[in-house]
Amino acid sequence: MRLPALTRLALNGQNIALKSGAVLVGTDYVFKGRGSHLSPYLGDHRVSYYVLDQGINATILGRLVGGTITAYNDEKNRHLFRVFKGTRDEAIATLHKEFVLITWLIRGGAFLMMWIGLGMLFGPVNVLFSILPAAGAISRFITGTITFFISVVLSAAALAVSMVLHSVVALAVLFALGIIIVIGIAALMKRGKKTAVASQ
Repeated sequence: MRLPALTRLALNGQNIALKSGAVLVGTDYVFKGRGSHLSPYLGDHRVSYYVLDQGINATILGRLVGGTITAYNDEKNRHLFRVFKGTRDEAIATLHKEFVLITWLIRGGAFLMMWIGLGMLFGPVNVLFSILPAAGAISRFITGTITFFISVVLSAAALAVSMVLHSVVALAVLFALGIIIVIGIAALMKRGKKTAVASQ
C-alpha cells in the first residue's frame, strides 16, 4: 500500500520495549548487533519507525472485500492501493494531477527522442561541414533549429490525433464533418456534370 508522507516516530522508553540486546540510539533508531550504529558489522540491524499522524482525515482507494480493503487490479493489471490525506474528491484530484504530470513527461520524452532522432539524420551533413570549425558550428545550429521546429510540429500533430482518437465526441464530430465534406464534393461533381451536359 502506498501511504502519504509519513513522520519519523521519536523513540523512547514508553513507546518501545527493547529485548535481546537491542539498544536505543538517540530517539531515531533501535540497534542490535556486534558493532555500533556508526560502525556496523555485516548482519547488524538498525531500525527506525515512521507513522501517520493521528486524527487525520484520510481516504483509502482499493477494493472492498467483505470488511477488508485490498489492492484493486483492473483489466490491464494496473494496481491501486493507496491512502490519501483528505476527502475522496481530494484523492481523485491528486490522482488526476499525477496522471496529467506523467502524461506530459512522456510527451516531453517523446519530443526529445524525435528531436534527437531527426538531428542524427543530419549528422553526416554536420560532420562534412566540420572540416571547417566555424562552418561545423553554424551547420549544427541550423540543423538543430530546423529539427526542433519540425519536432514541435510533428509532436503537436501527434498530440492532436491522439486527443481526437481518445475523445468520442471529437471523433463523432470529425466523422460527421467527413460525411458532410464527401456529400458536398459529390454534389459539386454532380452539378458540374449537369452544367457540362447543358453547355453541350
